[in-house]
Parts: sequence; structure tokens; C-alpha cells
Amino acid sequence: MPRRTYKKIKIGTMLGKKALEKLKEQAVREGRSMSAVLETAILSYESTEQTARVLSRQALERFLDLRFNLSLADWKTILEEDFYEQ
Repeated sequence: MPRRTYKKIKIGTMLGKKALEKLKEQAVREGRSMSAVLETAILSYESTEQTARVLSRQALERFLDLRFNLSLADWKTILEEDFYEQ
């Protein structure tokens, strides 16, 4: 797959100490520049957000599907379960 080339634009930004350390570590691990790691992360984040929206929509469609048949007791169990304690 041919690599796309496009004009890069220099920006200035502020990062917290921990974020900068993680960025440097990742760049060293991958043998790439911090700029390249940041660019990949930003593009990946955008893709992840789109995927999450698609998965949420699909989950809602399945949830609302008439074939999705739960008893009242099952609904109560689901609604009362604390998902943060898992």
C-alpha cells in the first residue's frame, strides 16, 4: 500500500509531565519520532470514536429488536447489577 505524503504543519502544544514521558517512551519503543507517534494516536482515536458510535448504534438496534425477549425478573437483575464492581 503506497504511503500518502502530505504537507505537515508545525503546531505548539502543552502536555502534562506524565503524558510527555509516555509519549517519549512510546517513540523510543517504536523507533519513531514523537510527532509520528502523536499523529498515529490522533488518527487512531478518530477511528476508534467512529467504531464506538457504530457499535453503540448496533447495540441499541439489537436491544430494541422485537426478538430481544427478557422477562421482568431478568430486567430487574440487569438494572440492579452494579457494573462498576466487575
